[in-house]
Amino acid sequence: MRTLLLAVVMLLVLSAPVMGEWNETDTALLALRIIDWGQTKYMISTIPNSFQTDNGMQISPVNPGVGTEMNPLLGPHPTPTQVDNYFILLIGTDLFINYKEDHGSSYWSTIKKWWGIIQIPLEIYCVTGNLQLGYKIKF
Repeated sequence: MRTLLLAVVMLLVLSAPVMGEWNETDTALLALRIIDWGQTKYMISTIPNSFQTDNGMQISPVNPGVGTEMNPLLGPHPTPTQVDNYFILLIGTDLFINYKEDHGSSYWSTIKKWWGIIQIPLEIYCVTGNLQLGYKIKF
């Protein structure tokens, strides 16, 4: 927990130069990423790997009938370290794209625009779906 908190603080402190042209869209995406990260950490802490139904599907103690992690990049049973690494990499990618857009060509402006168009609705879908399943935010 302390290591994770330190990693997030260091990521944000070291990324301060990147945030030159930071806007509301960037803030919204970062907030959604952090919420999704916390919800995913909560989900993996509340679904024990040994609790399965007859057909092998895991059941959530929060909401019976709910299965496992749906993100194909994380797999059905990610470890806390895999979840942390995934979200640190994802937030780092967001910051890199923002940095390149501020210091690059119009090419990076186009990439940043489309990155937001794709990523924000995807994160909204994930966060609202997690909320409907009863997942809280836990780090």
